[in-house]
Amino acid sequence: MASKTGLHSKAYLNSANYGTPTWGVVNLIGDFSVAAAWDWATAPTRETPVVRGARTMLPLSVTGKMRVSDLDANYQTFDNSFHNSASILDMLILNGDMNTNGVTGFRAEFELVKWSEDQALGNILMKELELRPSATANNPKRAVVSGGSPVFTDIT
Repeated sequence: MASKTGLHSKAYLNSANYGTPTWGVVNLIGDFSVAAAWDWATAPTRETPVVRGARTMLPLSVTGKMRVSDLDANYQTFDNSFHNSASILDMLILNGDMNTNGVTGFRAEFELVKWSEDQALGNILMKELELRPSATANNPKRAVVSGGSPVFTDIT
């Protein structure tokens, strides 16, 4: 089996409601990274010199770059979201196509917390972005593509 590459990873934006999503690929996103690492609470005791503990909370964030385009609807949605603190982006971040079995990732209602732009003379304008899950009624989910479509489960 061929190795997976970041080139085939996809970011999808829901343009409908949460219960019956309509996913569209966000094509202007270039490099992006999913950061998911459990916080760890330790429980050291005298019964062993090994520090033991348990996972507690899962900080989850997505960072990346998006090419500036005043004509792209997804770009406009992100830009409007950054400037409107009540705006949430329902996103599906996958390491492949949403119709390919075995592809995995996360779905969450994100807030756009970083939207920076380096306007150096020699640069093509790109927005550096950071997405973090918002405190909405819908908890972030793990996504696994099975049967040709994403299946969402709680992160426990």
